Amino acid sequence: MSRRRSRSKLPASRKTGAPAPAGYFSQTRLPWPNFCFLLPVVIAYEAASLHFLADPSGQVVQTVRAQRLFEEAFERFGVLGMHLPAVTMLTVLFLWHLLSRDSWKVRFDVLAGMAAESAVWTFPLLMIAVILTPGVLAQSNGGDVSTWPLGARLTISVGAGLYEELLFRMVVIAAVDFVLVDIFRLSKRTGAIGAVGVSAAAFAFYHFIPGTGFHLPWFVLYAAAGIYLGAVYLLRGFGIVVAAHALYDVLVLTVISPQQG
Repeated sequence: MSRRRSRSKLPASRKTGAPAPAGYFSQTRLPWPNFCFLLPVVIAYEAASLHFLADPSGQVVQTVRAQRLFEEAFERFGVLGMHLPAVTMLTVLFLWHLLSRDSWKVRFDVLAGMAAESAVWTFPLLMIAVILTPGVLAQSNGGDVSTWPLGARLTISVGAGLYEELLFRMVVIAAVDFVLVDIFRLSKRTGAIGAVGVSAAAFAFYHFIPGTGFHLPWFVLYAAAGIYLGAVYLLRGFGIVVAAHALYDVLVLTVISPQQG
């Protein structure tokens, strides 16, 4: 009597031992989707800076302070170049992807989802500003930025999202987490909480203009925003937090409290 061979009902990827493709929520935290998502944003910002933030000679005279801090750090090592922070950001993501050996496939549904999700994460940030500091959306703590032409305000908003998140989320959170977890051997959860707290405090102090004094309501606002952005960064990834931050600044400087076009 012959025996029938049983057919496996497992998916093909399980049969061959190949890993199943990561879902959307995992993809957004991988370096390659973040690289592809941020590449056009970085290129657009750097190009717009040369047009909207430069003097007639083409020299960029206005920039995001976080970007300038990165440029000064490079200058200390004798490396000059206004586009170095952008190149460094993209290089880190690219090398991270190379080391991870993940797929090179570009999933446009994931990139579209990241853009839509970034908009969703922007609105709680607006609510934080409204609740903690009533009337804050009708004023600016960034000097005379709100009086700049529309193109300059759009450009500086995108730059703030890129370079403030690079500095305070990617760099500061990673550095503090390394100290707390790898050196002091604290738990990963404690390290994450501590890293978000330190980055939020640094983010709040960063927004004070020298000579203007300490204003508690503003500090509370920026510290709360820093905690929120830190949580979004850890949960949803770098690209999404960059876009949410940039969109928030765009809304505040061009839609909610516009001064001139």
